[in-house]
Amino acid sequence: MPDLKHAKVLEASIGDELVKPANWNSLLRELLVRAMKRFGDFGHVQQLCSINMVQGIKDDEGYKYLAEIEISFQGVPANAAVTLAPALGVKLHVAFQWRRKEQAHRPGQRARLQLPSSSVRGLASVS
Repeated sequence: MPDLKHAKVLEASIGDELVKPANWNSLLRELLVRAMKRFGDFGHVQQLCSINMVQGIKDDEGYKYLAEIEISFQGVPANAAVTLAPALGVKLHVAFQWRRKEQAHRPGQRARLQLPSSSVRGLASVS
């Protein structure tokens, strides 16, 4: 998988459902909700993904509360946000663009990420 640091989500879907708003945080939230609904066990979900999360409300240190599943989690880098998809066995599609930053993997270029196949296809470069 490419380094997704400095990448902006253009469009994302899990299965056939679009994730809105299209960003890494919304994608992670939806994957966490699906994981908790599927496995029903906080400890198991915590083992599946390498993110900081706690049961209940925690609103300091960058934690965000997800009332639907009663957990709080810290924001994570984009690469960590997609780690739950293969564990859940869901099809994940993300169209994204690396920002025009020197530290970005491919500044200004667009690509598509599809999981669980872990394939990345480039789109046309953006000028």
